Amino acid sequence: MQTSIAHKNRLFWPHALAVVGLIIVNYFVFTKLLHIGLIGSVIFNGVKIAVWIYVGWLAVRFFGKSLPVSALAAIIVFLFDHVALRFLDQVIANALGYESHVFEPGEQVRIIVYSYILFLPLAGFLGAVGGWIARKGRKRP
Repeated sequence: MQTSIAHKNRLFWPHALAVVGLIIVNYFVFTKLLHIGLIGSVIFNGVKIAVWIYVGWLAVRFFGKSLPVSALAAIIVFLFDHVALRFLDQVIANALGYESHVFEPGEQVRIIVYSYILFLPLAGFLGAVGGWIARKGRKRP
């Protein structure tokens, strides 16, 4: 049974909003509210990895896109997660008069961008893994 594009879009948006909410909660809970060391870091990064895989799965499951598109979807989510939220955090901290890190402002930007570039292949790979999982699930009888 074929489903319409409008029906797929209605099914997709709750998943997309859940991903955005999970990213925001994950970032602010584990970087601002809870400082629980190694366990918190493992949970924080585990949630990021799960989100990348899930976004790749969503790209294939709802839109039938290829594995490169699922990888790109994870990279875009990583851009929001890693770069946009950190810049937003810096803007809020500066507006409130807090020094959020021990680095100079220009150095903070450079570190965020370099770490984004460093982990970009991992996000793409895990997004493709999520797309591959969705493809395998679709081929079952």
